[in-house]
Amino acid sequence: MAEAIVEGIKETAPRATVALIDISLECPTVKELSEYDAIIAGAPVWNGVPSPDWFEYFEAFPIRDVNNRLRCKLGAAFTTGGGFYAGVQPTLEAIQRVFQTFQMTMITGSAWQTGAGAAAPGMDELAEYGSPAPPEFLADARGLGARIGNLTSVMKLIPPLCGPYPDMVWSVPR
Repeated sequence: MAEAIVEGIKETAPRATVALIDISLECPTVKELSEYDAIIAGAPVWNGVPSPDWFEYFEAFPIRDVNNRLRCKLGAAFTTGGGFYAGVQPTLEAIQRVFQTFQMTMITGSAWQTGAGAAAPGMDELAEYGSPAPPEFLADARGLGARIGNLTSVMKLIPPLCGPYPDMVWSVPR
């Protein structure tokens, strides 16, 4: 799925630099991750939510810091799961919720049927036989990548206003 997303990015943003990172092998720091224009995260479905290592990785990021380095980054989600009704949608939504907590701007799937991102359900059975995701799911992933390439290119043209709005006043209820 990740490779298909990269293919889609390269279709619409051929000069984009893309890094595939497996957090089971390497964990970029907040500063390193903040150097990217967009962050596309994928996780397998574990009991209806993203895998625990995915949550653990983002747990270490400083949300309350005024220098939230993920603010205004583009974000997107993808997943693979064991079945059509086995947590694919909640997993995509959980990834989006975490990214939205960091004030990231979410990019959704390339069609209304893939609203939350890209997913390949039924992958547990296919993986046992070494089969890739079915072509229709890889097409969804490429479509998500194409949207990411397009929107990242547009966002680079917009002047940045990515901090808290200057006149905002925060009050804490007592």
